[in-house]
Amino acid sequence: AAVSIVAFNREVRDAALTIQQVEFGLLAVTGSSRGAQHEMRFVRNEAQRLGLDIRQVAQQYTSLSAAAIGTALTQDKVRDVFSAVAEAGTVLHLSSERQRLALMAVEQMASKGGVSMEELRRQLGDQIPGAAQIMARALGVSVSALFAMVKAQQVIASDALPKFAAELRRTYGLALPAAVRSLNAEIGRLKTAWFDFLVATAESGALASMTGALRDMQRFLKSDEAQRLAGALGQILGLGWDAFGSALGLAAKHAELLMVSLTALAGSTAVRGLMGLAGRLITRGAAGAAAGAAAGAAATLALPGVLGTAAAS
Repeated sequence: AAVSIVAFNREVRDAALTIQQVEFGLLAVTGSSRGAQHEMRFVRNEAQRLGLDIRQVAQQYTSLSAAAIGTALTQDKVRDVFSAVAEAGTVLHLSSERQRLALMAVEQMASKGGVSMEELRRQLGDQIPGAAQIMARALGVSVSALFAMVKAQQVIASDALPKFAAELRRTYGLALPAAVRSLNAEIGRLKTAWFDFLVATAESGALASMTGALRDMQRFLKSDEAQRLAGALGQILGLGWDAFGSALGLAAKHAELLMVSLTALAGSTAVRGLMGLAGRLITRGAAGAAAGAAAGAAATLALPGVLGTAAAS
């Protein structure tokens, strides 16, 4: 049960971090809270319509929007390109990772302002079958002519991507109504519902408590009590390492004698049994000795008082 609570708490934290990242990203892209909310509603509607995991697509849409800043791609065109690629991914039943890679290729085209062969054939083409042919049809040229244009850096992203989006819809549009009702789409919607539940949990008080706890921890780690505790722990660890180093030195000093003795005794089953018993006894004795040393060091350094103060903090 404790493990489950810890795991759930981690999921709540991760969901809160993701939604904050997306919200701040969209705020930077749009320049206003109202604009960020509008874009978030668009992403949420698309995730529900297409059966996508909103945790993934919200981050991808934010990245694509950021990449288009300062280019001729307006936000309306960014939405259109994003939706067309997402629709194709739904029809093709792409995994979240392949959907991410397809959108990353588009993002890189938008950011660079042009289309390269690497992005078209190897990145986008690996995720969406026939991407090069679809781009060629979108631009009204043959595939060989498209490759020549790409090589000559004549394919401008702000012109090519909206046309590519329209051709993607013509290619995969007929299969979309059935795809959005598929098992894969319903799994995506379930993931979105679970993410929304985690975010609601975070925003209902968990996030504020986590933030407060982290601030309290920072204050303690900077306190005099924490520094005394660190010193005590350092000395205890030092005792352990000193003992380990001494044992290694003793073994190295008498390595030849140990090897001869072990070789002579290796054939005796009885001796092996006795050595195993002796080893266990030595291990227990060493553990007891280490515990005694730690207790002595703690007493010397007034460790109980330090820990008591830390707990009270």
